[in-house]
Amino acid sequence: MRKIKLGELIKKIPLKQVLNFKKDKIVSGLCLDSRLMRQGNLFVCRKGINYNSVDFIPGIKKQASAILGNWRDRGRILSLSGRDIPVLLAGRVEKTLAGLWDIFYKDFCKGLKVIGITGTNGKTTTAKFIYSFLKQAGLKPALFGTVEYLLPREKIKAFLTTPDRFALAKLFCLAREQGAEYIVMEVSSHALAQRRVKDIKFSQAVFLNLTYDHLDYHKTMENYFLAKKKLFSLLLPGGLAFVNIDDGYGRRLFNCLHCVKKGFSVRGINTDFTVKAFRIYPQKTEFTLSAGNKVYGFSAPFTGRFNLYNILAALSWGFSVGFSYDFLRKSLLRLSLPKGRMEEVEKGVFVDYAHTPDALEAALSALKQAGFKKIITVFGCGGDRDKKKRPVMGKIACLNSSFCFVTNDNPRSERPQIIARDIIKGFDRDNFKLVLDRSRAIRAALVMKRNSGTAVLIAGKGHEDYQVFGKNKIHFSDQQEVLRFYNNNRE
Repeated sequence: MRKIKLGELIKKIPLKQVLNFKKDKIVSGLCLDSRLMRQGNLFVCRKGINYNSVDFIPGIKKQASAILGNWRDRGRILSLSGRDIPVLLAGRVEKTLAGLWDIFYKDFCKGLKVIGITGTNGKTTTAKFIYSFLKQAGLKPALFGTVEYLLPREKIKAFLTTPDRFALAKLFCLAREQGAEYIVMEVSSHALAQRRVKDIKFSQAVFLNLTYDHLDYHKTMENYFLAKKKLFSLLLPGGLAFVNIDDGYGRRLFNCLHCVKKGFSVRGINTDFTVKAFRIYPQKTEFTLSAGNKVYGFSAPFTGRFNLYNILAALSWGFSVGFSYDFLRKSLLRLSLPKGRMEEVEKGVFVDYAHTPDALEAALSALKQAGFKKIITVFGCGGDRDKKKRPVMGKIACLNSSFCFVTNDNPRSERPQIIARDIIKGFDRDNFKLVLDRSRAIRAALVMKRNSGTAVLIAGKGHEDYQVFGKNKIHFSDQQEVLRFYNNNRE
């Protein structure tokens, strides 16, 4: 990342006032998010809907070379920063940021090959698979996604699936400084609609699926599709697109793309990469894959038809960029699922991130295909999010579960009882119980599980280790609740 003296920097950006000025102070990059703060950064204070980053000054001032903020906030900034740190005051911080972008981030993608993965479900798993193939090949990738940001020499807990353009640029620069050659990243529809990734030129892009979600934001499925489609307009000349043509929106996308494109199918549709036959076992999936007039046999160490799509997307990418069958076959056997993605915490007890109708149905179907005779489901729906999917998810859980515990899942500013009432509208039989306390709901489900033929699916939160009530974020982990129950009952 570029380093510049403060005296040179202030000549290049519009400012209203500079305090505690030290012209030879070295500024080594920008920081707009305190979670990405590094020694010598210029910390930029901005206001959001639910935050004012001026509040984070006490936690970063030992690392900051200077602080930039709005002139109208000067009193609070000075009271928190003290007299030793240079303070740059702008009439409008957003206007000043345009100049800072050109100084620090103009070429943040240079020398990096970027692979973007989009879709309603499966982004995290597919991204991890592609990242793992690159790692096993001895290359140096970085991974940016819902669970974590993995750089060559450090791990950062993720705070957004796709951060804003400044945070992304910062992550790219950090990854490149640590030797990264590739960036594998999940690309959300919100990021595409809000143009957070507009500065990135992708080498490859993957489309997995488009199912009912985020309509509180996009309003219509058409808008949702058009947002996802934007990823493929960001491909470099000669860039590769990989598209699931079993998905209706995928077929539509595939037919309108004018770049180099590869289709993949699990349903046996004849395309570039086609699964000809598959068999799902409780602990593995075996399948044959037709690619380039040849048929290959594979085995993967996890179950579920929905995971087969994630595997196929990663294999399609792998074959297309030149990895051999022997390498991919062996690498596939070494793959593991991301945290909270059909994670078997105890025998027959699974934690999954499924928080959409399609994902919940896929997870329940996977357990049926794995041979479980009964399924007990624990789930809820998030507050302040798309309300229309709540009864839909209730119906799916009702039809595919032996019994359900309807519970909390980040109610945010909504009353939990109202969220639960919306979910219960989807039930047309009495195979559920309302237990809003998620810890109690999990314990009740585990007590109900009496034998190895019964599975418990705890859905909705996956890797998340918190619950959000109003503006309060408290620690909560589905995995820890399961382990605590079994540890207590083993004593």
